Amino acid sequence: MRTLACGLMAACLVALTGCGITGTWRTNTVEPSSAREKFELGSVTLNSDHTYVAEAQYSGKTAKREGTWTFDHGKLTFKGKDGHERTYNAELIDMGSRLRVETESHGSKVVAIMKRE
Repeated sequence: MRTLACGLMAACLVALTGCGITGTWRTNTVEPSSAREKFELGSVTLNSDHTYVAEAQYSGKTAKREGTWTFDHGKLTFKGKDGHERTYNAELIDMGSRLRVETESHGSKVVAIMKRE
């Protein structure tokens, strides 16, 4: 019981501080599945210095994006070197092994589950 309580406390601390979000994440599933081609983020590496490198899909081609990121109150925001900014609702799930990312695309909610690599 004590181990479970300590694990829950650690998970809460990670979720509240955002410390556990650093690392490389790859899109695993997208719901609805018909929105997969509209969800551009293929993988992203969130560095501890708040820089990121992402692979995004645009019209069937892979593009590399770089910039800075913040994670605050369930909002994951990317600001590219080109000044373009994009914000997602995000939360760590499954004890930090997966990242649930939610956005809106063409008027519909899209939820992606990203797995830590």
